[in-house]
Amino acid sequence: MKSFADRVKLAILSRPFFRYHCRFDIADGGAAGGGGSFKVPVIEGQGFDNLTQNEPIVERMIAHLLDLRQGWFVDVGANIGQTLLKVARHDRTRHYVGFEVQPLCLHYLDQLISINRLDRFKILPIGLSDGDRFATMTSEQPGDPRATTVQGFWPPDWQPISRMVPLRVGDDVIDELGLDPVAILKVDVEGAEADVLAGLERTIRHHRPYISIEILPYSVGRIDPNGSVAAEIRNRRMAAVERLLRMNETWGYRSFRMMPDAELFETIDYDVPYHPDNCNYLFVPEERVEEVTGAAQVSGTSPRTSEMSV
Repeated sequence: MKSFADRVKLAILSRPFFRYHCRFDIADGGAAGGGGSFKVPVIEGQGFDNLTQNEPIVERMIAHLLDLRQGWFVDVGANIGQTLLKVARHDRTRHYVGFEVQPLCLHYLDQLISINRLDRFKILPIGLSDGDRFATMTSEQPGDPRATTVQGFWPPDWQPISRMVPLRVGDDVIDELGLDPVAILKVDVEGAEADVLAGLERTIRHHRPYISIEILPYSVGRIDPNGSVAAEIRNRRMAAVERLLRMNETWGYRSFRMMPDAELFETIDYDVPYHPDNCNYLFVPEERVEEVTGAAQVSGTSPRTSEMSV
């Protein structure tokens, strides 16, 4: 038999107003393309993180990149709109398309776009990869930002929920949608970064977009760091990083880590101690490095050590 407190909670949550129409206004810190303020819904407990400007390092970089180039913003791994809001705060007239496969996230994104009348922002219920297939996505909870389709990316007992999700070759989707030009590509897919970029090779070679990408360092602190499971995870992640390095070299891109002091640190070393400020990178076409950094390209320096301000 439910307690009185439980019955009260259920009565409150059963009202649509509290479940689906709890909204907060947040200020718009963007430039002229912004729209004054945004309404942030809280649905089934999702949305509280959107009430503050999270990841200020990425926020500043996105604003900088939007100022540099016109064209589509493609968001692979939209989750609950963290990046969507960053784009809209700076330029709500920008053409944006996001890709997401978690049902709770899709419902939240639909509401976020609708109540803010972001007419140029679209969400598609598919993931991008290097092949058309169904994949198993694991997560710890609905709407989990760490959900992944890469088996073994996290220790096996961390994510007990699994579901099948549809993946499409990115190039085919971009062509079908007629996105031209693609100016900025953001990828946050918990270990599947190389698969996503491989499926977008034609798009990357043709459009030469800036690529904002999260690369999580080796970090499995809740298990024995010297055990066999940790070693397998490390080996898989380093193999994926090697794929990214080969792609950048083949496509003529350079790799920079976004730093807290608004600088770009050129590096090919992604296996750094875990910290949120060490996860965000920018891949820049060789021919656009100078416009992004605002400085002449550095010659004769190691990619692991050169540093440039933006």
